[in-house]
Amino acid sequence: MNAHFLLLCTLLAASDTPIRQIIDAYGGKEHLQLLRQYTAEGRICVVSLFSSERHEICTPQRIYRLDPYQWREEVGPDYEARVTVYHENEGIQFCQGTRLYRTMCRLSGQDWRLLPSGQVRYFWELDRRSVTNFLLEATQLQFSFDGLQQTVEGKPAWTYSVIYNGFPTRYYFDPLTKLCVQQTVVHRKGYTNALFSDYRDVQGLQYPFHVRRFNGDRLVSESFIDAITPGQPLNVALFRFPPPRPKWLLPLVASSIVLIFVVVVIVTVIRRLRAHPTNPIPRADARS
Repeated sequence: MNAHFLLLCTLLAASDTPIRQIIDAYGGKEHLQLLRQYTAEGRICVVSLFSSERHEICTPQRIYRLDPYQWREEVGPDYEARVTVYHENEGIQFCQGTRLYRTMCRLSGQDWRLLPSGQVRYFWELDRRSVTNFLLEATQLQFSFDGLQQTVEGKPAWTYSVIYNGFPTRYYFDPLTKLCVQQTVVHRKGYTNALFSDYRDVQGLQYPFHVRRFNGDRLVSESFIDAITPGQPLNVALFRFPPPRPKWLLPLVASSIVLIFVVVVIVTVIRRLRAHPTNPIPRADARS
């Protein structure tokens, strides 16, 4: 009995001490709360999956976050908007461009209409797999301390696992800097990795300004942040969705185009007939 108790205390101490050191290294919980509302500017580089050589297409990127659970991401020279808003009673709404669709617990395999809003928010927090969210919710999430393990770059790191939908999400923290250097998500089709680097101070909070994302061993994208402004008051209008297009709009436009085409053809034929009237062939008796 005593041996089991001592072993349990040792495991809890080994788990709790690093997590407190990690939170302190980021700047403490009071600073982690700063990035619950912010704006960020930078660029994202997407690697072509159809090229044998590494070919990247980089576009500017802006990110807005406004609690509770409201995101706006603008990508590209024309800044195509992607908006995500969590509603307490309606679930989670996503909007990309002019497309709007609604989902809730889409990865949980459950009927979202039967789930309480708190559980929905919990699932979505894990689905986003944010390092800062993991640290803020570390006292509530069911996670395990896996000890020292190697990252994909072969470096030793403190490792924590959170089980989500039957599959683990692992966080790797550098033992010296106590900052997250890798995030691995295991799923049915394999795994994805995110590597974090170029940490900078943002009003007392350590934040990675360079993130590389891999699908398996293949680099998919890189994100570079130039500036982050936390605690900035944001206009709620940024997170409003564009009005959905009426279902009758597309048939109306299509029929109008067809009607215009038919009218143009008819008018063209009438004009040609007036310009070149058909003369009857003279008969032989008429000549005589």
